[in-house]
Amino acid sequence: MSLIHLIVIDPATGRRETSFVVPIHGKTYDELEAKARADYPEYLYLRDDDGALQTQLVNQDSYYLNGKVEVKPSSLHDWDGTKWVLNQQRQAELANEKRQQLIDDIDNTASSLITKWTRFESEYKEREKAALAYQEQNYQGDASVYIVSFAQAANIDNKSAALLILKQAGQLRSTLEKMSALRMRKYELKQPNLTLDEMQKLHNDIIAQMQELAEAQQ
Repeated sequence: MSLIHLIVIDPATGRRETSFVVPIHGKTYDELEAKARADYPEYLYLRDDDGALQTQLVNQDSYYLNGKVEVKPSSLHDWDGTKWVLNQQRQAELANEKRQQLIDDIDNTASSLITKWTRFESEYKEREKAALAYQEQNYQGDASVYIVSFAQAANIDNKSAALLILKQAGQLRSTLEKMSALRMRKYELKQPNLTLDEMQKLHNDIIAQMQELAEAQQ
């Protein structure tokens, strides 16, 4: 057996304010109406004998407008009295907000990875400087402690250590240059007329390439 509902509608917005049900809020529909008039004067009351209208209107995007249920397409739409229309100002504000969020995420991802790679930057520079000096000596004579300690840790000779240090320094510079180029791609998100989906796809592509670069650097 279907419950009889009295649905209270705010006439200013078309939104369902609440609902009363027989026999929970009253034994008869007349009792529901009396309660509604006492609690919600000046509101619109809809009788629903089979629950169908109640089911539609409990949806937060459903409104009762011009005598029927109208479903709001999105938060960017407004009712103009006869139909839903896109609020272009709100759409632009949302696009700007989303764009900035994605740009910030690109910057933060790049910053996190670069910080990890350059944590001991001063040490890396001194080690590379020592390797270059040793290279100029044709890998002869005494080697810097930076080279010797590296060679001992890697269980290789001093020349091999110097060559590896220089190779790693070059790789790191190349990685940082590539990361910088990827980060600059954030400005692609500022192209005019991009949809939210297009912005998201650009962001995802940039982040994916950053992650690939990070994996290669490891």
